Amino acid sequence: MGPYIILICLILGAIGAWSIGGMLSKNDTSKKEPPQLSKFEEKMKASVQKSREETLKKREELQQLRERLAREKAERERQEAKENRRIEEEKWAKYKEEALMTRKELQHLREKDANSSDENNSSNDKEK
Repeated sequence: MGPYIILICLILGAIGAWSIGGMLSKNDTSKKEPPQLSKFEEKMKASVQKSREETLKKREELQQLRERLAREKAERERQEAKENRRIEEEKWAKYKEEALMTRKELQHLREKDANSSDENNSSNDKEK
């Protein structure tokens, strides 16, 4: 039974030494250099970076275009509102002018009517 105990102790010692060695190799990462990228990976990385830059540029251009279109639309709406207001004012001015002319014509007709009735009355008085 003695050799079995010695064999078990040796196995446990080997396992302990192996785990300690593994911990030491993990802690010793400062000496290792980062893995170098292959030429293909470098090209892909450059391509991705270029695509990102182009995308950002396009987004910026799109944003500027949207802002410009919004300003133009607001300006058009403002001009249309101004034009509509001017047209309405012209309609009201024309309506008021027509109403004033109608009033003057009515007043003129009333005066004419009154004058003609006065003349009729005076001519009737002369006949009597």
